[in-house]
Amino acid sequence: MSKGKIWTQEQRNSSFKIAITRVRGVTEFQTTEIRISVNGRRRLKPTVPNEYFGNLVLWAYPAAQVKDLLYESLSHTAETIHQAVLKVNDDYFKSFIDFASYNLQDEDLMPEAYSSLSALWPNLEFISWLGFPFSDIDYGVGKRCIFMPSFDPLEGLIYLVPSFAGDGGIDVYITLFQQQVALFEEIVTI
Repeated sequence: MSKGKIWTQEQRNSSFKIAITRVRGVTEFQTTEIRISVNGRRRLKPTVPNEYFGNLVLWAYPAAQVKDLLYESLSHTAETIHQAVLKVNDDYFKSFIDFASYNLQDEDLMPEAYSSLSALWPNLEFISWLGFPFSDIDYGVGKRCIFMPSFDPLEGLIYLVPSFAGDGGIDVYITLFQQQVALFEEIVTI
């Protein structure tokens, strides 16, 4: 088990992962993973100053067999996520920066082609915009009244955004196939 605490976000991600795995009817012996973005600003030593403009994000890919998701405790799944996120640390970011800085023209690397996938099944991707101060945005016509992700025809995405109600809540947008929505609503109360 982890010596650190399991964050609420990891517990929430675990709950969604378990519920969506049930809805999808994935077999127990399949392995499934989640792609979770990890903010490097506070993980790099020394930390990146707030004046630095740009993204500093890499991904963690916690994976588990479906049977573990369905039959182990929620805290077990959260711990799996937590351990994968912990691995995306200062050393990992610096290794990535070193790799990206290396002169790769002579290595015959090929860019990854744009994926024509319509589903991430049996995997998921969590996209958290909870750290963005959307409630403070004013384009000159007053405060926003809603914020939501644009349409993305890819099944398996979960967007977490600050609630437009401004009450500290979270709005969750999940892309599922239409036939899975009713079952999801049956087993999950959000």
